[in-house]
Amino acid sequence: MPLLDVARVMSVAADLRTQAGLTTPPYSAKQLIETCFPDILVTGAPLPKGIHEMVTVDEGGRRTIFYNRRISTAAHRVGIVHGLGHLIFDLSHPDRHCSMDFRRDRHLSADEVRADLFAGEILVPFIDLDRALGDLALFPSDPAEKRHFHDMLDHAASTFKVPPQFIRHRARDLQHLRRSSFFTP
Repeated sequence: MPLLDVARVMSVAADLRTQAGLTTPPYSAKQLIETCFPDILVTGAPLPKGIHEMVTVDEGGRRTIFYNRRISTAAHRVGIVHGLGHLIFDLSHPDRHCSMDFRRDRHLSADEVRADLFAGEILVPFIDLDRALGDLALFPSDPAEKRHFHDMLDHAASTFKVPPQFIRHRARDLQHLRRSSFFTP
């Protein structure tokens, strides 16, 4: 898999949050699109089971993000911003559909990883998630600590208005960041 320009994706997300006036969670996907991308149509559709969003660009250049009406509102938010990531970064492949499966054993294309990172940095930026989880040990093995950790993940999912599995996915990546030389406590 090619190396992603993670800093670029994170920078674009931060710039867009700023342009849209998004300063505190939960960050509004609707406000982001209405402010920064008023030409993109976002609409629900009864997409096939397992498909959370789909993006299209018609012959006239009209960009549309379809979200699956059959999933939760929290999942809509992630799907919509994930689709926006495809429209921003993957214009060479405009017609696509995605399912949100955050299992680590699944092979994802670089485009999917980038769109996931973009959605995460718009809706649950690492800096905010790190602040929300504080000094909490991530993915502990002690049963009492594990229960507390999962309670904190559920609270974060509620705060950011995203599905709990999306928060777990972001926390897994945050765990890797905390172990790297890019993290300074």
